Amino acid sequence: MWTLDEGLAIIRRIQPETRGYGYHLTLGGGVMNAGQSTKDLDLFFIPLDNRPEEADHAGMKELLDEEFGEGESLRDPHYEDVGLRLFAYKWEYNVDGKRIDVFIMRSHP
Repeated sequence: MWTLDEGLAIIRRIQPETRGYGYHLTLGGGVMNAGQSTKDLDLFFIPLDNRPEEADHAGMKELLDEEFGEGESLRDPHYEDVGLRLFAYKWEYNVDGKRIDVFIMRSHP
C-alpha cells in the first residue's frame, strides 16, 4: 500500500531534479484522493512552461530509472487509450513490490 506521506516523500526528494528538466511533479489517483492506495502511486509530470515537443523525455526516463530502477511502458489496460494526446509517456515502475505509474504530460496536446 502507498500512503500520502510516502508519496509526498518521493515528490520532495525528486522534484528539485525534475524542475531542471522543465517539469513540475504532482500526485494523482487514490493516494491524492483518499490518502492511500493498495494499487499504485500515480505521479504526474507537468511542463512548467511551453517547452518544445523535443523536451528531454529521455533525460526524465534516465532520472526516474535511477530513482526507481528500470521502468517500462505502462501496461495497465485501464490506461491503454487514456491520454493518447495528453501524455508524451506513460511508464510503470516497481519499487519494493509496490507499483508507481508515471505520466509525463505533453507541452502541447
